[in-house]
Amino acid sequence: MSGNVRHHLRHILFLLFAVGPALLFAYDTGIVTLVDENGDEVLSYPAGSTLYVHVWDSDRNCCPTTYETIEVTVSSETETTGETLTLTETGVNTAEFMGSMSFEEAAASNGDGVLQVTRGDKLTATYVDPQDDFGNETTVTDKAFYDVTLKSGTLSADETWTAANSPFLVTGDVTVPSDITLTIEPGVEVRILKVSDDQSSGSDYNRSELRIEGGSLIAEGTAADSIIFVSNAEDPDDNDWYGFYSSSPHVIRLSYVSFRHASYVFGGSMNFYGNQSDSLRITHSHFRDIGQHVFNGNLDANNGATMVIKNNTFADFDYFMRENINLYDDGTLLEIDANEFVDPHGDLMQYGSFRVDEVGPKILFTNNQSTSNSKLRFQAYGDNATEDQVIIENNQLAGGYIYLSGSGATRGRFRVKDNIFDGTYLNVSSAEKALIKGNTFKNNNSSGLN
Repeated sequence: MSGNVRHHLRHILFLLFAVGPALLFAYDTGIVTLVDENGDEVLSYPAGSTLYVHVWDSDRNCCPTTYETIEVTVSSETETTGETLTLTETGVNTAEFMGSMSFEEAAASNGDGVLQVTRGDKLTATYVDPQDDFGNETTVTDKAFYDVTLKSGTLSADETWTAANSPFLVTGDVTVPSDITLTIEPGVEVRILKVSDDQSSGSDYNRSELRIEGGSLIAEGTAADSIIFVSNAEDPDDNDWYGFYSSSPHVIRLSYVSFRHASYVFGGSMNFYGNQSDSLRITHSHFRDIGQHVFNGNLDANNGATMVIKNNTFADFDYFMRENINLYDDGTLLEIDANEFVDPHGDLMQYGSFRVDEVGPKILFTNNQSTSNSKLRFQAYGDNATEDQVIIENNQLAGGYIYLSGSGATRGRFRVKDNIFDGTYLNVSSAEKALIKGNTFKNNNSSGLN
């Protein structure tokens, strides 16, 4: 080996072992992470715990024989200005830096070395790296939460999500199986991680779902204490989470619910058997920023089951109903009353129809308003009904059409009364009887009634 080669090898070894990595790799973008005392990344800090911050940045390891320090800023939604936290290198030549700070549940007090927080706060660690991969100053951040209740997985017993434990952060599919009831109290906020599913299961492996698989969901808020389902993202979008998935649920009751940023309100199918009143009841709720449809599957009601959708607002969605809604047996009822449908991207109904499949069930579509695309189909069967099977009254509908269909001269009784149809026409086919009275048709390009 020549003297020059030996000289170069000695120089390389010196750089590797004596001087340290910072001289070999001139610049690296730092990484900041909110962690626990063991250095493991944290999503939510429990009340009474301590905040720790970890930074890795090789070019801040300037001297391989010295414990060096850097500074970060930690802030919360309570203390938005934040506190400066000094991190110390974990070893003399590690390029890893750690520091800690206590929490206090109190009003903000800047500069006291303690981070003031409120339950549910989003926490931010901010590190200004003087030199990133390209030698430029850059700011990197990490986020976690203070004292949120994490939820994921299958319930093994009845469970109540209480206001005292709110907010809840859903990190993966939550499944409510048969004979189990999930009750959500008034005032609860349920946040869902954006495009995340730590269960990697369900209908969408990449998005969290609240899955009602034979069990029951009771989420009944009040006007003063509503229940919120919302994306946890700082800049939320439609399709951040899947929504509710239903497979033969027992009972679903939603009241004073605010629901946003999901692909669907309900994916899957519903089949109710009437062994408990109000099998489906959705009232006084707001659904908006829906990536696709409100109801994405079939709804079936049997044996006197009741489905009530009343006094709700649905805004910014594709279709309200995508498939068939079928009613069987005496006393079975579907009531859609006093809802507002705002700017649907598609029609209120895509493929299916509202169907009374025999004499006995009844559909009430009353007092609703739709701003556009009001296409709806109603079908009624069963011979020689003595009462109206489908009642459409006092609605204000814009665009689209209403299609009514029975079968021959003995099937299908409809009542269409006192509606305002703005650019909406009415088509009646093969009905035993259709009473059409007191309606206003306007802004129709062709006939209002076919």
